[in-house]
Amino acid sequence: MPRGRGRRRRQDPVVGGRELRIRRAPMEQQQPPVRNERRRPQVEVDEDAPVVRRRRVDEPQLVALQPDVELQENEPQLAALAKNDIWIIGSSLVKKASEHTQTRATGIDLGLEKLGYSIVWIGHSGMLWDMVPSIITALLNWRPPPSIILIHCGGNDLCNIQNGKLLYNIKDTLRQLMSSLPNTTVIWSYILPRRIWRNAMNKKAIERSRARVNRGVRSYLHKVGGKAIKHTDFDDIHPTLFADDGVHLSYIGNDIFINAIQSALELFIKYPNRFLYPDEL
Repeated sequence: MPRGRGRRRRQDPVVGGRELRIRRAPMEQQQPPVRNERRRPQVEVDEDAPVVRRRRVDEPQLVALQPDVELQENEPQLAALAKNDIWIIGSSLVKKASEHTQTRATGIDLGLEKLGYSIVWIGHSGMLWDMVPSIITALLNWRPPPSIILIHCGGNDLCNIQNGKLLYNIKDTLRQLMSSLPNTTVIWSYILPRRIWRNAMNKKAIERSRARVNRGVRSYLHKVGGKAIKHTDFDDIHPTLFADDGVHLSYIGNDIFINAIQSALELFIKYPNRFLYPDEL
């Protein structure tokens, strides 16, 4: 290693305020999770396991498998509860939103426990889109499929990949996800604008790419039965909505972001035929 350069520490996804490190164990070795007092999932840590690995050409990108184990006697309702799980998966914006929910009266479940739902937050700083399938596969290895999967990811890819290729990758992952989990509702959360796009040569070009990707994913999900959240309150990129780094959200920005997610989830749960939040006039 060159002098003066330290090894970069890997950051792992956070599930309900806890780090998630993906474990590559065979299915027959999987053990059911033990819930804590708040019914938040626990994940066994494997120090040698990589967070993500590149797949072979002939390897499926998303594997929806269930652990071949019996429920513990003291957890007879685990499978039933998981049917009303909502997984919110995404980048550091999701991680920080999860932390921000602890300051709100509605709590980590956004008040949706009144409708019988429980939210699992999976936030990973620096998350790229090609990490999404591996994270979902890891979750499915120890927990039944959720009722809803909401994905907020892709912003960190915009400066590193052509928007056409990114759009193709997103649509391909969503196609596999909806095919593997036909009873799970898939929601796309629009990529937010930023005041600062790191490593971007042309900020306006990146914003145009962001808009094209959002429109493309929304159009695709409308055809195949998914749903979308637009986050229109961020369209003017107002400085008060963003933290000093121009990427993450301020306190009020997090409030608005979470409000949109909460309102959208309530809408889609109560009215399953609705596709878009907020509705267009």
